[in-house]
Amino acid sequence: NLIVKTLIQELINKFNLKGAEYLSKVNHHFSVTDQLSFDEAMILARELDYDKIKKTILESDLIFTEKFIEIVESKRITQIIAYNRVELIIPFRKDKEVLGLLLIKEKRHSQAFSPEEFFAFRVLSRHLSTQILNAHLFEQTQNFAVELESRIKEATHKLQLKNQQLQTIQ
Repeated sequence: NLIVKTLIQELINKFNLKGAEYLSKVNHHFSVTDQLSFDEAMILARELDYDKIKKTILESDLIFTEKFIEIVESKRITQIIAYNRVELIIPFRKDKEVLGLLLIKEKRHSQAFSPEEFFAFRVLSRHLSTQILNAHLFEQTQNFAVELESRIKEATHKLQLKNQQLQTIQ
């Protein structure tokens, strides 16, 4: 997640944004980085209906807030989007799988996004999708290595106990 947070911070700085929020989809659930309050994050994670938004996400490089609000059909999510001044949603995907969503907040100094920035967001969505997928795979690999090491220690300990029992019997 540190890699994703770093990428988001670079995006915030480059486009002079007030903030951005990454929602990562894992097993049809979304987890959130740290820009939203805990309550807001829980509402988004709990109420965001993956099946309802999947078609739009897979067809779009950018989703404007109005369209997103229309497809989620949740008053509480709409309130969170409005309160946090989210202007744009960038979906991250790999083939037919949704990796996550990036909620882009308004720019500092209330400037509008230019056509060039929209183009850059479209290009970045594809690039960041790859980066996010790589970050998730790296995290999974690290978790697997930690779990494997734990299992090896446990098996070694059991073998040592069995060896001690055999030595005691002899």
